[in-house]
Amino acid sequence: MKPLLKWVGGKSQLLTAITERIPKEFGRYHEPFLGGGALYFHLESAGASIADFNPRLIDFYKHLRDFPDELFTEIANVKSQFDLSTFEEQAAKFYELRNEFNNDRQPSMRSAALFLFLNKAGFNGLFRENREGNFNVPFGQKKSLSIPELPQFIETANLLQTAEITSGSYESVFERANEGDFVYFDPPYVPLEGSPSFTSYLSSGFGPEQQKQLAQMFCDLAKRGVFVMASNSYTKTVRELYSDFNVQIVNARRNINSIGSKRGAVEEALITSY
Repeated sequence: MKPLLKWVGGKSQLLTAITERIPKEFGRYHEPFLGGGALYFHLESAGASIADFNPRLIDFYKHLRDFPDELFTEIANVKSQFDLSTFEEQAAKFYELRNEFNNDRQPSMRSAALFLFLNKAGFNGLFRENREGNFNVPFGQKKSLSIPELPQFIETANLLQTAEITSGSYESVFERANEGDFVYFDPPYVPLEGSPSFTSYLSSGFGPEQQKQLAQMFCDLAKRGVFVMASNSYTKTVRELYSDFNVQIVNARRNINSIGSKRGAVEEALITSY
């Protein structure tokens, strides 16, 4: 199943490399850095535990799970108004709706629809917040908004019906994962050497100390008999943090980087405990 959202750092292009390394048999699937959920939706693993620290993202998934028809209707109305506007009007409309999204922090159908709109109309599917927690991605210069059709909303909602969906820190997976389960960690990456020390698209941040804590949890889960896999940048820091485990190189293409020469094909690390 294809994800509804476009997500920076999403794993759609790496699904073959990842699935080749997944345990042939496992119990429950856990993905605590869900994002766009490319692997989760590809596996279609019923009864999974999925989570993310981004509450707006989780609100979107919960509304999608519970009200797929209504959510589709709401976003279709926004799309219709957007597509019928001139390009100048579209840019103004984008920033108007971005302000509305930032000013209304309560979970609602409207907020969930605007989340999807901003994902599709914003620059490159990026979700980024400033220090005040406001979404600040610019207009993506798109003349027509592309959204999935209703059947995909319903198909996605049916899978989400079986999932445990939570908002919060990845650390809660430690209480949920049991021996024989499979956990996939896809955190904000350790910055590449020579690049700016950008560590998170959320105002909360994910820095060196959080990376160390995550590596320790990886180790603790492995000792419990949980199958653990993680994605990260292929850097000296990552290789040192996971030196006791299998660290393999996979090639990916990334287009989000302030340094033009660092866009394109990059080496990423795929780490397994088994």
